[in-house]
Amino acid sequence: MTLNDIVMAMTFLSSAVALYFSTRKQKHDEANLDADTIGKLYDLIDRQEKRYQDLKTELTSEINKLREEIEVLREEKQDRENTIETLRRENAELTAQVQNYNAQVQDYNTQVEKLTAILGKRDKRIRELEKQVAELTARFNAM
Repeated sequence: MTLNDIVMAMTFLSSAVALYFSTRKQKHDEANLDADTIGKLYDLIDRQEKRYQDLKTELTSEINKLREEIEVLREEKQDRENTIETLRRENAELTAQVQNYNAQVQDYNTQVEKLTAILGKRDKRIRELEKQVAELTARFNAM
């Protein structure tokens, strides 16, 4: 064995050792890279889960507020419907009263027309009697 052979053998041996350690380091780096990637993914999943929970909480709160508003609006609607029903009943009662008053007014108008006719006849009779009194007075004075 010559020096050249020894250098080559040492070079070969150091290359093999370097290749061995390089491969080992690459596998270790891949494992670390996978662990880092998995860690990042879990971190992203955790952040997404937190965002989801925050949004869920916020939306649940808004939904509950809207439900409360809907309930208030339903109560107001029921109050308005009750008021409308009350007004309809009162309107029907007032309409009946107006019809009754109109019937009474018609009766009064009929009575007024009868009384006016009677008064007209009496006025005519009074004029006739006044003429007769005037004629009798003139006769009596002529005597």
